Amino acid sequence: MKLRNLFYLLLALPLVFAACSDDTTDPTPQPDKEYAPELTLTSEATMEFAAEGGEGVITYTAKMVEVTREADIDTKPEVEATCEVAWIENLTVADKITFTVAVNEGGARETNIVVTYSDKSFEVVVKQAAKKNDNPVDEEPVLTLTSEATLEFAAEGGAGEITYTLENAQEGVELTAECAADWVTGLTAGEKVTFTVAANDGDARDTKIVVAYGTQKFEVVVKQDAKVFVPQAPTEFVPVKVKASFYDTGNFIVNLFVNDTKYHEFDMYDEVNPNNDNLSDGTYTSEDGTIGLADSYFYNGSKSVAMASAELTLKLNDDWTVTITGEFASEEGQAHTINWTGAVEGFKYANQPMTYQYEITTFDAQARTTTIWDLNLSETDPMLGQMFTRITIQMAEENAMHITDGVYSVENGGILVNSSDNNSYSTWRHNAAGADINICEVTVTNDLEAETSVVEGYFQVGIDTYEFKYEGKVDGFMYKDLGDAGITAWDNVYVPSAFEDCKVLMMEASGFTGEFYLHKLGAKKSDALAAAVYTVGGWEFTTSRDYCEDASSKTNGVRLQSGEVVVETAGDGYKVTFNVVDQNGTEWKGTYTGGITQP
Repeated sequence: MKLRNLFYLLLALPLVFAACSDDTTDPTPQPDKEYAPELTLTSEATMEFAAEGGEGVITYTAKMVEVTREADIDTKPEVEATCEVAWIENLTVADKITFTVAVNEGGARETNIVVTYSDKSFEVVVKQAAKKNDNPVDEEPVLTLTSEATLEFAAEGGAGEITYTLENAQEGVELTAECAADWVTGLTAGEKVTFTVAANDGDARDTKIVVAYGTQKFEVVVKQDAKVFVPQAPTEFVPVKVKASFYDTGNFIVNLFVNDTKYHEFDMYDEVNPNNDNLSDGTYTSEDGTIGLADSYFYNGSKSVAMASAELTLKLNDDWTVTITGEFASEEGQAHTINWTGAVEGFKYANQPMTYQYEITTFDAQARTTTIWDLNLSETDPMLGQMFTRITIQMAEENAMHITDGVYSVENGGILVNSSDNNSYSTWRHNAAGADINICEVTVTNDLEAETSVVEGYFQVGIDTYEFKYEGKVDGFMYKDLGDAGITAWDNVYVPSAFEDCKVLMMEASGFTGEFYLHKLGAKKSDALAAAVYTVGGWEFTTSRDYCEDASSKTNGVRLQSGEVVVETAGDGYKVTFNVVDQNGTEWKGTYTGGITQP
């Protein structure tokens, strides 16, 4: 070292001078001074930084330490710091070592900063986290419930909230919250899930709220206490309508309506008169079992509540109204008194005449003669099944096409009823068993141009009256005059069945049905309809001629008495011409040309 050489040179000068001196004293030799560098790291050996980077500081001590003896040191070594990576910036050495860690745009990384002092050194490890990915593709989201898993509410209800944490959110995925119960409303998913629990008017209840984010989800149970009902003082109940229905022998249901849909219901048993349509005066109670609590309900708003007790007294008045008095209560504490008088829909008392609307399902007319027609009415009752009524009308003038306009009644002779000398004309009603009709009136109004009719009226069976009205086209009526050409417009012409030497020819048009049994001499069942002149005549055991059998052939349901049916071939089809007279004396004629479907 230069310093050491200089030091030794200075030490040699006195020796030179001493050699030239006369002093012969030998001085005590002095040892040399030696120094060694010392470098110490005083901060952390490993430093960690986030992806955003930041400032770093390394602290240290560096000094020359005397090895043998003290002496002035002219030249001291310098502290140096180096790093081989570019993301360690502004590396500066002073009393402390400072540097800057750049922002990380990639994966996690690390490096070493090397600090030297003469021949001494130490290293500091610098670590930096990877850049946070705003839309990680390979990382699954993590949804964690941070509030309670079970939330409990009083019967009064209230607002609720659910808190959570979400890691690794993904673009396009939304948090959802769902609940099947309609008493949990206003369910909103945001930074927290909020909702409202409605007030509970019934028993304790619970449900679940499911919170989901993609495939991640958790459930929160929501529980609500039952409402505590306090018995109330009875209030007067005034129904807008009272309805009854019989459903079994002696059993009937009474409904007290507060509007069109809400009502109280009582299952009652008539011990005095156990039938399906009459009602007895009397007191019915839940205590004696004439009001069955198991099938009775107290309607409270939008839900039914079990009936706790009931006592009703029913009294029939002279005007066929009913007075209902009594008291009833629910198991939730509500109670009503009732003192009401009015007509009860569905009640029928002994000897009380009733009026019913006849619900027509089918309606048709059929001529018996040129002046007598049958009106046939059918209806289907949900309890009694199919019912049928026939009204026989007597016209003043002949008209085989339809019943002419007018008012027909038993009183004016326009309606024929059963009697000891006239049992063939049967105005009657079938309701499980036949019943004679003794009072009846029918009004017929035809619109010949529109080919429709209005047939309305009423009839009485016993003390009960049935009203009916039919509007439309009447099956069996012909609204247009046949004229000279007869019937030429056809809906259907076909052969439905065949026998040995006989074909049945059906011809259908508006208001007309012709059913002709055509016997052909020598014909076989497999033969097609043969061209011939078929004269109306009596049936033969062995066919000896071509004829139209009068016993089975009919027009509009009336058997034939004379005339003929002519069948000719026309190209690939047929021409059928008929001119016949039925047993009412009505003449029917018509022509058809075209194909005929045959078996």
